[in-house]
Amino acid sequence: QKLLPDDPQVLLMLGNLQLAQRRYAQATELLEKAAARIGSAEANRTLAFGQLGMGRDDLGQASLEKAIAADPNDSVAGTTLAMLHVRQGRPQKALQIAEWLVKRSPDNLTALNFLGTVKGSIGDKAGARAAYESLLAKEPTFRPAMLNLARLDLSDARFDLARTRLDAMLAKRADDVDVLVELAGVEQRAGRPAEAIRHLKKAHESQRRDTRPGLALIDLQLGQRMPDEAFATAKEMAAKYPDHLAVQLALGRTYLGIGDARSARSVFQGATRLADFDPDVQVGIGRLQLLAGNPDGASYNAQKALQGRPDDVAALALVVEVEMRRRDTAKAEAALKTMIARHPNNPATAIAGANLAMMRRQYPAAIAGYKTALAREESTATALEVMRAHVAAGETGKAATFLEGWIKKHPEDGVAQKALAETQFRAAQLPAARLSYAKAVAAAPNDAMLRNNYAALLQKMGDLPAAAVEAAAAYKISPQDPLVADTLGWILVQQGQIDAGLRHLREARLRSPENHEIRFHLAFALTKIGRKSEAKEELGAVLTAMGRSVEPSPEVAQLKRELGL
Repeated sequence: QKLLPDDPQVLLMLGNLQLAQRRYAQATELLEKAAARIGSAEANRTLAFGQLGMGRDDLGQASLEKAIAADPNDSVAGTTLAMLHVRQGRPQKALQIAEWLVKRSPDNLTALNFLGTVKGSIGDKAGARAAYESLLAKEPTFRPAMLNLARLDLSDARFDLARTRLDAMLAKRADDVDVLVELAGVEQRAGRPAEAIRHLKKAHESQRRDTRPGLALIDLQLGQRMPDEAFATAKEMAAKYPDHLAVQLALGRTYLGIGDARSARSVFQGATRLADFDPDVQVGIGRLQLLAGNPDGASYNAQKALQGRPDDVAALALVVEVEMRRRDTAKAEAALKTMIARHPNNPATAIAGANLAMMRRQYPAAIAGYKTALAREESTATALEVMRAHVAAGETGKAATFLEGWIKKHPEDGVAQKALAETQFRAAQLPAARLSYAKAVAAAPNDAMLRNNYAALLQKMGDLPAAAVEAAAAYKISPQDPLVADTLGWILVQQGQIDAGLRHLREARLRSPENHEIRFHLAFALTKIGRKSEAKEELGAVLTAMGRSVEPSPEVAQLKRELGL
């Protein structure tokens, strides 16, 4: 470039290098010059990638359209533009491009597969299935279509059919990483996490190139409350892939999982260097730094993100969150004013204002802010923020009423249905909560914590037989979760099945020795069978942890008197 500063091919090559390093602003500056001089499909398509990376979808779309105008056969530009239309809510335009690609090359298997992908992404599952089946009629061994059909089966909860397809593929190649990962997803959705873990371990251990199985295994282990196992997996992966950003972030999350925030902060700092100026990744690391109790590190992430994309709304929101965590109200307000000036109608701006109101315990303002964000863009996450603000204001009844209205408009929202059941439980609306839990469990029978909480409600209502059924179902799904084992054990003890209950309570205590409630339940059960010395040890640990300033609950106080403590 020093020798030939205006050479378009040099500019294009250097722009591609900057893209590969996710330096979108620098890449776009070079590629704009190259595209102005060449005007080729390649130059405009590559420029579009830089513009899309900067979050400028409007400019990216225009560049992709120029690329297609320069070369109507540019399938990469066509597929990218189609997926952009899907993302921006223009399904018919996306479909037109996909159908055009197939019409242009009717025997092109990749084009047929892409047509199925587009149809699936816009909700036309029947059309997607027909496209994949048409493709497989031409070429029965085309792996992408076979995998996509299995994914369609999974999305329809047809677990047996998806499993059959994938097992058939696995029979031909037992260490197929893609198939093992998909099969793990099927087993996880089917409520068989142990099987999912087995497939992911096999996929991870059979090769050293693909990080997906190991990363998915860590996520599943964390989700199944297996922090030590997740940490071991992450440490082993970090040794294999020391400079892999996603692996480092997974390692940091597992440090958080085992309660080592200091080591997590150190890992996230290293990941910050690897992420360079990628705005999306830097914001994600910043949020992890906040979880690790490091607002200064999160502030640095926000600034790097803003260097990569100066008006990035997520980075600006992170700045507000950082100042809130620092309890610097003046700086938080100043950061919020910047958001309002640059993104006045963005839902993230309304959410940031509502978060600030929550910090100040200005609950009516927070509720209004979240509702404003919800009006701008409906999402379950924002609806749950409205609910939480009502709860924080002491309005659990209003929180439940709000969620009931939301579910009437969004009857398929399982997350909101689960939240409604929990909110009604908290508001002591027990019969209503029972109905809501039943609906939520019917929609998500393999959610262990949902069934565990349903069991707790039934126990509270005195229906111990039904509570035992739900608790046993939760334990079958997630036997390694100490909270699930505790619920089952405690219900069995209350039913008079002391020995069976003790087995689960000891298991829960072993897995979570710091949990006071588990140890109280264990002390209670031990007292019932006359093992008072062990019971004293367990209850004594609970009382010591509570401290003298905390008044024990009536149940704990009664057991304390019974044991002479």
